[in-house]
Amino acid sequence: MISITLSSEISEACPDLHVLAIACQVKNTEPDERLWEEITRVEEDIRSTCKIEDINKWTPIFATRQAYKRLGKDPNRYRPSAEALRRRILRGLPLYKIDTLVDIVNLDVPQIFSNLVEKYQLEPKLLLAEITETMLAENASLVENTIQGLHRKGFSVMMDDFGSGYSSLNMLKDTNVDAIKLDMKLIDMNQQNRSKGVQIVESVVDMAHRLNLPIIAEGVETPEQVSMLQAADCLYTQGYYFYKPMPVENAEALLAQPNSEDYWDIRRDLLRRDRRSPVSDSEQTALALQAYQIFADNVLELSLLNLSTGEYRVIKRDPRLPGAGSDAEEDFAAYCERMVTNKVIHPDDAEMFTDQTDLETLRSAVFSTQQPEAYRFRKNVSGQFVWITMEFLPCRNCCAQNPWATVVVREDAQADHLSEELDFSYSHDTLTGLLNRSLFETDLRTLQSSEYDSMVCTYIDVVGLHEINNHLGHRSGDAMLCFIANAARKFFVSSRIYRIGGDEFVIFTPNQPPYSVWVAVDKMRAFLRAKEYEISVGIQSTNDLHRLDDAMNQAEAAMRQDKQAYYARNGQERQLRGLNEKLEQTLTEKRDAEHFLRVLAPKFKSVFVVDLKTDRMRGVIVPDYFQKILGTSGGSFLAVLQQYRDTQVQPAYRESLADLLDYNYIRSKVLTGDIVEHTYKKTDDTAFRVKVTPYSRSGSHIDETLWIFSDEGASLTPPQTK
Repeated sequence: MISITLSSEISEACPDLHVLAIACQVKNTEPDERLWEEITRVEEDIRSTCKIEDINKWTPIFATRQAYKRLGKDPNRYRPSAEALRRRILRGLPLYKIDTLVDIVNLDVPQIFSNLVEKYQLEPKLLLAEITETMLAENASLVENTIQGLHRKGFSVMMDDFGSGYSSLNMLKDTNVDAIKLDMKLIDMNQQNRSKGVQIVESVVDMAHRLNLPIIAEGVETPEQVSMLQAADCLYTQGYYFYKPMPVENAEALLAQPNSEDYWDIRRDLLRRDRRSPVSDSEQTALALQAYQIFADNVLELSLLNLSTGEYRVIKRDPRLPGAGSDAEEDFAAYCERMVTNKVIHPDDAEMFTDQTDLETLRSAVFSTQQPEAYRFRKNVSGQFVWITMEFLPCRNCCAQNPWATVVVREDAQADHLSEELDFSYSHDTLTGLLNRSLFETDLRTLQSSEYDSMVCTYIDVVGLHEINNHLGHRSGDAMLCFIANAARKFFVSSRIYRIGGDEFVIFTPNQPPYSVWVAVDKMRAFLRAKEYEISVGIQSTNDLHRLDDAMNQAEAAMRQDKQAYYARNGQERQLRGLNEKLEQTLTEKRDAEHFLRVLAPKFKSVFVVDLKTDRMRGVIVPDYFQKILGTSGGSFLAVLQQYRDTQVQPAYRESLADLLDYNYIRSKVLTGDIVEHTYKKTDDTAFRVKVTPYSRSGSHIDETLWIFSDEGASLTPPQTK
C-alpha cells in the first residue's frame, strides 16, 4: 500500500487533483533488445496518431501543465517527462540507451565512470559527481564506499541538496565529500523568517569554510538573494538570476566569451588536490584554519586592485592606519600619492615606494610572471614608522581580460629585526666587530661639521699579517686581528675605532691632547708584544676639523715612516724567528699527537670523525681492512659501516648494530648529550665496543660525531725504551 500526501500548497491550488501511483520493483539485467523493439513500436504508434501541436492537449500532460501554472511554475521549465519524450519522438530524434539515475546499489559506479573517461579520452577532474543528501540518509555506508572509490579514480564528489534531509550535519561529519550544494529552500525566505534564515545560511557557510569545503547556493533568483549570499561570504551561486536553462549551442557561445561576466569555475577549487591521494584529516584542517586566522590577524589592509584601470577597492583597513575611517579608494595612483604627500610613507622610502607601486610597472611584472610581487617600506602605524610588507597576489591567469590582484599590507616584524641587523652589518666589520670602512668614510665627512674642538687621528698597521696567513693559515691571522681589535678597545675606551682594511685600523679621539694618545699607544704596543704581535703607528692631531682629511693623510704617512723604521731596525729576522718558533711548536704538538696515537693504537682500532649531514668522514685511526672498504664505498661512511657489519661482525650481533645505520637516531642521542654505545664480536671472536659521541656542540661542527671502535681485550702499549 502506497501512502501519498499532498502539501497544503498543492491542495489549495489544485483542489480537484487526482493522483495515481504505480509501485513496481526494478532489477538491473543484461541489455535486452526485445525491450527496445517494443519501444520502437510505441514510437511508430505515437508518430502515426499524434501531432506535435496536440501534445499539450493529451489529458495527463494537460493536467500536469495546469497544476504547474497554478503553483506559479513555468511548464516549459518543469516539463513533464512524458511530454519531453513525446516531443523528441515526434521530432524524429533518437532515444538514448542511458540511465537517468546511476544505480549505486547494483553497479560499480567508480569503474563505470573510469571506463567512460577512458573511452572518451577525458580527464577525471572534468567530471563532478553529485550525490543527494537523501541518498546518503538511505544507505550511508554504501554511498561512502562509492565516494571513496570515485576519489581513488580521481573524481570529485559534491553533496547535493544540503539542508533538505533529516540529519545533514551528522552525514557531513561521516561523509568525505569535496563540496556541498546548499538546498534552494534555505534561501527562499519571506519577511517573517528572513532574520532567522539569514543567520542559518551564514552559519552553514561559515561551517563550510572551517571545514575547507567549497559551498554552492542553488536556486538564486533575486538580487536580494545574491547580496545576502555575498555578505555571508558564499563565493558560488547558481540560479535564474544569472541564466535560465538554454540550448547547448547558446551555452557554448556564452562560454566562448567568459570575460563578459564575473564568474569562477568551482572545479578549480575542487581540483586543487589529487583525489587519488589521501584527503587531509580534520586535525590538519583545523591547523590550516588556525594558520589562516593568525595570518588574517596580522593584516593591516586588504584590497582588490584592477591592474588595468587602477581601480582600488578597500575591503579592510586597520584603524591604526591614517585615514582608516575614510571612504574606500577609487584609484590606486591617487591612494599612493596620498600616502606620500601625507607622509604616511617614511620620507626616506617615498621615492622607492612610488617606483614600486607604479601601476604600469606592476602590471607588466604580474602579467608576465604570474607570480606575486612583494615590497617593503616604512609606514606610519599608530604615530610611528614600522616596516610594512605590501604584497600583490594575482588572480589565476591574470591578464588584461582578468586583471585583478589582491593587495595585502601587513606589519613585518622580521623586517624590523632585519633592518637592525642590516644597519649593524652595514656599519661594522664582520670579523672584529669594529666600525668598518663604509662608516669611516661617512664619519670622515660628518665629523668635519661636528662641535668637537680637536681630533687626534691614529693610523695603525699590523706587522707580519701576510706572513702569518701564508705560514700558519688565515685562522691564525684572523685570531691576531681580533686580539689587536680587543686591545684597541681596551686602551681607547672613549674613541671611535675603525678597521678600514685587511691589516689597517684608524682611531678618532676627540678633545684629547696628543700625548695622552701616545701613552695609550705605548701601553697597547707593550700589551701586544707580550703575544709577540707588532704594530706600526702614526699619529696626527688637528684643531681644524674642516681639515680632518689632511690630518688623516699625515697620520698615514707617519705610520709608514714608523713601519720603515721598524724593518730597518729589525729587518725580517725577528719576524721570521717568531714564525719559526710557532712552526716548531706546531711540529712538536704534531709529534706528541702521533706518539699518543701509537700508544692508543692496540686498544682503539679505528677512530673516525663522521659528518651526519653529508655522510662524509675523516680518519683519525684507519686500519687496513677499513681502508680497503673505503676504496669501494664512494666516500659514504654508511656504505663502509654496512659492509663492515656484514663482513666483519658475527651474524648474532648484526641486528643489534642496526641503530648505527640510522643517522636520525644517532643525531637525536648525541645532541642531547648521550653516548651511543654497542658491544659486539667480530668474526675472529674478538670482543669489540663502538662508541659514538658529539665532536662539537656548536659552530660549524655541530653535525660531526666521533666514532671510536675499541678492542675490549687489548691493553695500551707503553712507550718503547731505546
